[in-house]
Amino acid sequence: MLNEFKKYHKISETSFRVKNSDEVIEKVVEKYEVLSKKYDYSDGVSFYFDDWWFNLRKSNTEPLLRLNLETKNPKKMILKKQEVVRVIKKYSK
Repeated sequence: MLNEFKKYHKISETSFRVKNSDEVIEKVVEKYEVLSKKYDYSDGVSFYFDDWWFNLRKSNTEPLLRLNLETKNPKKMILKKQEVVRVIKKYSK
């Protein structure tokens, strides 16, 4: 019964151990702020698109960045996760 209410497909929260989390977030913002419909800084930074969204935030207790992502299409979920992960890894130290 619940499947009819599931509109999004989501990844498990994914963590990245980085020493330069502020710099990585800044680079992600530079890339996605012009592409997204809207973004906000209420909990880390979140970007919203027509059929997907993601959030990237620093851990309060560990040197980690945490990624959450949802899409309306399961194939797109995989592609968008790969895309965002590439950007994070490109700028991580």
